Amino acid sequence: MTTVSKVLKRQDSGLKLGPGPSGETSINLRQDFLPLLADDLKKGSQQDITFKIYRQDFIDSVEQIKSHLPLYKTTSQSSEQLGTDSAIALEQSLRKEIDDFFDGAEEKDYSCSILYRTDSRVYLNNLKSKGFSIRDFLVENHSEIVFEKVADQVHLHVKFNEENNNTTMDIKYTEKLIVSHAQLRTFALKCITHFSSQPDWDKIENYIANVDAIAEPNPIKVSKPGLFSLVGMFRCCSIDGIVKYNTPRKRWYTEPFTISGKTVFLSTEWYPGKKDDGTPYDLMIPDLVTFIRDCYGEDYIYKLNNGIHELWERVPVEESEVVEFDVARIIETIKSSGLVYSEDLVSRYVISLMTKPFTILSGLAGSGKTQLAIAFAKAICEDVQKQVRIVPVGADWTNREPLLGYPNALESGKYVRPESGVLQLIQDAIEDETHPYFLILDEMNLSYVERYFADFLSSIESHSPILLWDKNADGVPMSISLPRNLFIVGTINVDETTYMFSPKVLDRANVIEFKINESEMRGFLEAAPIVDLGIIEGAIADIAPEFVNVAKSPVETEFEGTSALLLGFFKALKSVNAEFGYRSASEIGRFITLAHDKGNLPIEKAVDAAIVQKLLPKLHGSRKKLVPVLTTLWDMCDAGIGIELADEVPEQTRYPLTADKLLRMYRGAIDNGFTSFAEA
Repeated sequence: MTTVSKVLKRQDSGLKLGPGPSGETSINLRQDFLPLLADDLKKGSQQDITFKIYRQDFIDSVEQIKSHLPLYKTTSQSSEQLGTDSAIALEQSLRKEIDDFFDGAEEKDYSCSILYRTDSRVYLNNLKSKGFSIRDFLVENHSEIVFEKVADQVHLHVKFNEENNNTTMDIKYTEKLIVSHAQLRTFALKCITHFSSQPDWDKIENYIANVDAIAEPNPIKVSKPGLFSLVGMFRCCSIDGIVKYNTPRKRWYTEPFTISGKTVFLSTEWYPGKKDDGTPYDLMIPDLVTFIRDCYGEDYIYKLNNGIHELWERVPVEESEVVEFDVARIIETIKSSGLVYSEDLVSRYVISLMTKPFTILSGLAGSGKTQLAIAFAKAICEDVQKQVRIVPVGADWTNREPLLGYPNALESGKYVRPESGVLQLIQDAIEDETHPYFLILDEMNLSYVERYFADFLSSIESHSPILLWDKNADGVPMSISLPRNLFIVGTINVDETTYMFSPKVLDRANVIEFKINESEMRGFLEAAPIVDLGIIEGAIADIAPEFVNVAKSPVETEFEGTSALLLGFFKALKSVNAEFGYRSASEIGRFITLAHDKGNLPIEKAVDAAIVQKLLPKLHGSRKKLVPVLTTLWDMCDAGIGIELADEVPEQTRYPLTADKLLRMYRGAIDNGFTSFAEA
């Protein structure tokens, strides 16, 4: 059974505690009502719904209404007091509504509609079903609506809470990621591993028929009639015996669990849903999630996020704990340290991290790339020593050992941890998933990135674990996954001592270029600021959970208004084999949405930044190859002048960042016969 409830406020109630006009006719709901009432409802649409209501709930409400008079019935223009002298007439009117609607029945279907607005608000509308409105029986700050879903049937109960008063507030929640993995079976294992470590793990016994009869080698069914069925979810046998059942193929995990004092093993054979013909598999992820919510609480939520299976928990928080993400505050904090950056650059950096936790900072040596990465990390972290690692990349790095360590070949069962502390940073981030952790790789391209960073690149995309060794000992697991709260920042310089990035590296990151213009240098020389990063340590640590939450959460992206531009860039880049794929398109959409919603950037600025960070970095080649495409892309920036005539970017240019980069690359191609995004 799934349940969600709300104590109703003034605008949602037919009867108010005080006078004053109020003409609402709907009920405002939270977004967590949607999965129960209309799971597939899209923003900007409305859907008819039906649920059961119960006569006795409304009879009880009438009695409570009488005992709480005087109350007020309102319209958009006025309010009418209903005092004790009107109790009899009010009771008769309400009871007639009940009798007419239920017509002698104890329960009836109630029809209305649910609206999901484009601003993310959710409403119950059209609440006058057959002349009966549930709002007429709802009292401000006292009435509570409780929706329950059993199998496919939704029920509404109306309750009256005596202890509520004018100051009653809705409970606020934050969502905490509990389990995530790309593989179905590993997701199932991690879910069961999590709940088996909880004090109420033994509640699973309530879902096993004849639990006392569990015995080797019987498979175990976990089910609830009419709700879900997990056939053969576990097998009971000894630790040694499971080897036999995993021959010739691995059908059972070897990690043991205990149910009713018996050792059991979880099946590896999980499926995302029913077969093509509509018949169910024995073990399906939707049934597993239903079991978890029914057994361990309705606050557990399943999400499929870009191919990653996730289990989240809704955790209530105090009003004082809810701190909204505020990019303006981040900008002011970094400015207070003495560092000089444009506001848009800081905003782009922070939004890039929330778009994808791997960002590359490129550009002029000494322009503040590393300092920005360090400053933001120090400002948002509570424990900088634990949450931040600044690792200078060595010119002799040829494998992953400086980052992940290696098994000790001379001493069995021992693992040599890296001196950089990166492995410990990852482990700490896994254990503390609500706070951000930062790995800053300084001068990342002093060695070939693909040699020492290949495992990270793969894991960032696939969310698969990185294999470390063949044991689980010495405080080091066999494999480790990169958690969603680990943010990796690489800084690069371009000169004769460094290596160029391959397209596959550039395609996996936002690349932000740092450059200094004449006016910025003049302002710096005149102000001569003193930089002190110590004064901003932990200054914005209170927004860290929300920063991580936004970075983890899916974003509803729309390409309306930008799809034609992006398609034009795609066609032009394709002519030189530098086109982008679905991944880059998806990340561009996410960046634009977050930059506009969270970074306070206008849409055109967000699009401009996305193009220069995601599409242009892969461009390099000869004059003959690139001049035509650079000219085409320049024209798409609406500069109003041909690139061959431009000495600088005109003020009216629609996408000035992109145009500036294209102009510099064009000049490089004309002057040198070759050009690339990266500049010395």
